[in-house]
Amino acid sequence: MPRTKKTMRTATVVLIGLALLVGGIWAAEGESPAPAVATGTTLSAGMAKADITPDAERLTFQLHGYGDRAGAPATGVLDPIYARAAVLGNDAGETIAIVSVDLCYVGSELRDAVLARLQSHGFNANNLMLAATHSHSGFANYDHRYIAEKFFGEFNQEIFDLAAGGIVDAVLKAKQAMRPVQVKTATITVPGMNRNRRDPAFDIATGSGPTGVVPDRERYPTDERMTVLALTEADKIRGVIVHYTAHPTVLSPKNMVVSAEWPGVMCDTLEAELNAPALFLNGALGDAAPQPDWQDDTAREIADMKAYGKAIADYAGRALQQLTPLRGAMLRGRSVRRDMTRMQLRFAWGWRPPQFLTRLVYDDPLGQFQAMRLGNVLLMTVPGEPTYALSQELMQFCPAGNECRVVAPANGYYAYFVTPSEYDEGTYASDACLYGREAHKLIADGVGRAVMNLEAGL
Repeated sequence: MPRTKKTMRTATVVLIGLALLVGGIWAAEGESPAPAVATGTTLSAGMAKADITPDAERLTFQLHGYGDRAGAPATGVLDPIYARAAVLGNDAGETIAIVSVDLCYVGSELRDAVLARLQSHGFNANNLMLAATHSHSGFANYDHRYIAEKFFGEFNQEIFDLAAGGIVDAVLKAKQAMRPVQVKTATITVPGMNRNRRDPAFDIATGSGPTGVVPDRERYPTDERMTVLALTEADKIRGVIVHYTAHPTVLSPKNMVVSAEWPGVMCDTLEAELNAPALFLNGALGDAAPQPDWQDDTAREIADMKAYGKAIADYAGRALQQLTPLRGAMLRGRSVRRDMTRMQLRFAWGWRPPQFLTRLVYDDPLGQFQAMRLGNVLLMTVPGEPTYALSQELMQFCPAGNECRVVAPANGYYAYFVTPSEYDEGTYASDACLYGREAHKLIADGVGRAVMNLEAGL
C-alpha cells in the first residue's frame, strides 16, 4: 500500500490501529457447505460489467490506498471504475463466478452483502470469487472498521450500496449473457514491467523508482507471468480474463480523482480492440510494483499510468495469439474459513494484542480462503497481500499437471503476508504483516485446506 517517508510514518500509525481490529486464535471453523461433485464436458459463459463510479458532484467521498491523503475528499473522476464479472457453467450443472472490482479491497462486510443478495441465484462462498484490482485511486467509505474510517473517511451507506449493487448487477448480467463457448488459455512472460519493492534499487520512501543501483532480479524476483483465459466461439473471442501481478500505484497520493488505474486502462483497451468484455485479476502483489511506479508529479503519472495499462494490454494481445484449449470442463470452487485474530506485531516489538481489545471493533475474525478450478487452471485466493516468495510456497499445493495462480486481495483483507526470512528483514511489508514470523503457516493452512477439499470433492 502507501509510500513516501510521511506515508511510512502514517502507515505505522495505521498498522497500530489495525492491531485493534483483530485478536484471538486461528482454528478450523466456519467452513462453507461442500459443493456437489460433478464433472461436465461442455462449457458456457457470459461476462458483464457495472459502472460503480460515485457521483463526485453530488457525493463527498475519499479515495483508498494511501494514508498520506489524510482523509481529504476526492475532487473528481479521471476514469470510471467498474465491477466486472465472468460466470461459467457446464452441462453437469456446475457454475462459478469470478468478480473483479476496481477497489483497494473487498472487505468481509461487502462480501457478505453480495453473497446474501446472490444466494437465491445459485451463488455462495464456494463458487463466487470476489477480487479487487487493488487500485489506490478507487473510492473508500465502504468499510465500517474503526481504522478504515479514521484514515479513509466515514462509512457511507450509499457508497456501500453502490459497490454491492454494482457487483450483484454485474454477476446477474453475466449469468444472463451465458452462451456456449470454448475456453482457451495461454501463459507468457512479461519482462521488465514489474519489480520487487524490497530491492534496494527501488526507493520505497520517495516512489521515484531506481536510484542508480542495478535491480537484482535474481535475489528479489517478481512473477513476470501473464495468464489469459479467453472465452471463444467459432474462433471469435467473446471475453477475456487476464491474470498479472503488479500494484496499481502508478498514480501517487497526490492524485485526488477517481481512477481504475492501469488495470482499468488495460481492460478498456482490450475491450475496444476485441469488442468483448475484459476482466483483470491481480496476483501475489505484496512486493510487486509496476515499472514505472509513481513519480510524485500528477500530470506525468497520469500519462505513465495510461501508457502502462496499454502496454500490459499489448502483452495480453500477444498472449491471445498463443491460445490452446483448456483441458477439461470441470468448474468447481471450495472455500474454508480460518480465525485470523491471533496477531503478533513486529513494529510493536512483537506485542500480541489482547483479544478483548480487538473483538470490540473487528467486523469478521474469520478469513476466507478459496480454491477455484477452471479445467486445468486452479485459482487460489488470499485475503490480503502475499509476497512473491510466499506465493511460491503455496505452489506446493498445486496438483500435478495444473496451472495454479494466486489471486489477491480477494474475499477479504488482512494486510500483508510474508515469509519468515522476509519478516526478519524489517521492511514495510514485514511491519505490515500482522501475524508474526509464522504468518506464512496461517496462509498455507487456509489455501492448502481449500485446495485439498476441492480436489477431494469435500
